[in-house]
Amino acid sequence: VLHGPYIVMAPELFIPNVFSPNDDDINDRFLVEYSGSQPFNLQIFDRWGVRLYESTNKNLGWQGIDASGRAVPEGVYFYKLVVGDKEYAGEITLVR
Repeated sequence: VLHGPYIVMAPELFIPNVFSPNDDDINDRFLVEYSGSQPFNLQIFDRWGVRLYESTNKNLGWQGIDASGRAVPEGVYFYKLVVGDKEYAGEITLVR
């Protein structure tokens, strides 16, 4: 028997669509805001499908660099995000 009020809250998820890694401390990383605890995997790709970034840490974010640590040019990039059993994909715009 259950007693008392119970609140079930869905995890919050916010995926920005633009960021500006220009060292002004404002939107310098593409950071998915996720407050849940399910497994998390974020991948970033260029327009040719080359993977530039991958992380399973929801507190890290992509800083607009490639796998060699070089800054990538302004433009549109693509993300694939898996949170638990849900998949999200879309575009992000990098502005310097």
